[in-house]
Amino acid sequence: MDRTQQLRDAALTKTAEATRLLRRAETDVETAVGRAAHWGATWAEIAAALGVTPQAAHKRFRHLRYDPASGRAWHEPPLPGVGHSPTPHGPRETPRSAATRR
Repeated sequence: MDRTQQLRDAALTKTAEATRLLRRAETDVETAVGRAAHWGATWAEIAAALGVTPQAAHKRFRHLRYDPASGRAWHEPPLPGVGHSPTPHGPRETPRSAATRR
């Protein structure tokens, strides 16, 4: 085996190992965030721990669920149609905007 082949194989092995470690770290982060949210941490507190904005933390982890009995975290997709604006092509009316219209 020539030197180039050895270097390529070593780089591929290192890539596979780094990917395995990254996936493990992502699972650990999801479990920690799920546990923190389950026990009442705010998005601001979770975001500070992650080093991101509360909006970024909420967007990434808002569907994360945690089961303290098993220690497992998972992403639960939203129900169809839940959380969508009733007027998808315009702003939602708030009580304040309705009152100013009168």
